[in-house]
Amino acid sequence: MSNTTLGGHLYYVTFIDDHSRKTWLYLLKTKDEVFEKFMEFRSEVEILTERKKRTLRFNNGGEYTSKEMISYCKETGIKRELIVPYNLEQNGVAKRKNRTIEERIRNMFDKNIPKFLWREATVIALYIQNRSTHRILDNMTQKEAFIGKKPCVDHL
Repeated sequence: MSNTTLGGHLYYVTFIDDHSRKTWLYLLKTKDEVFEKFMEFRSEVEILTERKKRTLRFNNGGEYTSKEMISYCKETGIKRELIVPYNLEQNGVAKRKNRTIEERIRNMFDKNIPKFLWREATVIALYIQNRSTHRILDNMTQKEAFIGKKPCVDHL
């Protein structure tokens, strides 16, 4: 996204659970915040699941291949899988998820919503997506597949 949000964010990073497709989104002012957000994500997921993350699949972006990230993964026993560039089969889930998020944001902008509200549009799109059924999950929601119980959607 090229427009800065009200909070001064220019980017976002998503982390996706491969089994459930549940997605976490973290806003970034600069790309060098990815490592900090990864640690936040890891802590949140390990508390929720009471299990350690063992394998992570990354693209070859500098934010994922930094000495800091490599060292942290080694120290914590996390296996890093770097995908081959331009190989959709290895990173198809993430590519498709990010494309879906972008399409939903664009649809909102087609309705003349100001572009600086992309953060709000992204959070809303992902919130709904995590609570929507998915055919790959046998029509369970992504959140349900991750935590094991149906999310409440009465407020929607």
